[in-house]
Amino acid sequence: MRNIGLFLTLFLSIYTMTNLYLFRHIHLATAIVPWIRPILYSAWLFVLLAYPLGRILGRLLPYWLGTAFLWIGALYLGFLTYALLLALMTDLYRLCSSLVPALLRPLSPAGTTHLWLWGGVGIGALLLLGYINALTPRIRLMEMTLPAPLGSGPEQLRLAVVTDIHAGEIIHNARLQHIFQRVNETKPDAVLLVGDIVDGLVRKAEEAELAEELQKLDAPLGVYAVTGNHEYYAGIEEALAYIEKGNVRILQDESVVLADRLLLVGRNDRQAPWFGHSRKSLETLLAESSAPADLPVVVLDHTPLDLDEAADTGVSLQFSGHTHNGQLFPFNLITRKIYEQSWGMLRKKKTIFYVSCGVGTWGPPFRTSSVPEIVLCTLTFSEPQTAAVQGPP
Repeated sequence: MRNIGLFLTLFLSIYTMTNLYLFRHIHLATAIVPWIRPILYSAWLFVLLAYPLGRILGRLLPYWLGTAFLWIGALYLGFLTYALLLALMTDLYRLCSSLVPALLRPLSPAGTTHLWLWGGVGIGALLLLGYINALTPRIRLMEMTLPAPLGSGPEQLRLAVVTDIHAGEIIHNARLQHIFQRVNETKPDAVLLVGDIVDGLVRKAEEAELAEELQKLDAPLGVYAVTGNHEYYAGIEEALAYIEKGNVRILQDESVVLADRLLLVGRNDRQAPWFGHSRKSLETLLAESSAPADLPVVVLDHTPLDLDEAADTGVSLQFSGHTHNGQLFPFNLITRKIYEQSWGMLRKKKTIFYVSCGVGTWGPPFRTSSVPEIVLCTLTFSEPQTAAVQGPP
């Protein structure tokens, strides 16, 4: 809980400073129309408080009111991201114009007003496109050849891989129905949910009828899931009990054999120790398995860090999520620095990693740095091992 408190303190501090910085720019932009300031500032104060109130007081507010606060606040977070970029570029221009006034004319009050007026229109258009993009999950096709273990079994397995649904406030009934309908259209043998299935409060996932929609998934070999960081934020016991109502088997540092063809290993999220839960090493999980040694190993691990662990253990394939590939440009430039692979396929030694950018959104309901995806991985069992993916570089 101390870590959650630290995160909230850090978030609110950055959020407050960002809004104070933006306030200075909006104040300058309204210099030629000062009569609008009381109306604008009142509305602005409401929307900037909406998201923190919805998150912090969500357990106390009625469902409809908490959801309304979160929606208003989430929309504002998207605007804030690009308004901050516009403010930074404006200050950079002012600095350059003061250094070389002969080349760059200083911004007049009227020029500042027009800049923010048209900048606001541009931000609105970009967010509209980002919202439409977020509503439209694509099917990412992936093919991989794995060594064929001894014994009988299918020559191919079709795995539908879904990460970062974030069911609850923003991703609710209609969105969930559409996502799972798209999953069923791929006709998978098994469905793999790689963490962050719920978002904030489990109560909001219940209102969104997540469990009922999970029950509609059609996969002969079953639906399997692992924990993400948001399951722990929501309350891990309550979250897992609810997800299991959707006929989902949750692998908590456990493994299961699928169709006598592969060993599926599900790892607890890296943040599990923060909440008093264990996270075993991959070597320990494999040693504890009683599966035949010749089975290829497929790992589900929500956060794509320490990839060398899987590569050194000889895992055939690992699926991860978590990054959203930044979700909003330019945050994808940051996730590329944090993670060895922010989105797409990576080969290390004999291990193939696929990091999905996810199918849902967290916070702002927009995607401007990636497209939401459902990965359909077709595994063919024969020699030699190969892999290919249709999608991002």
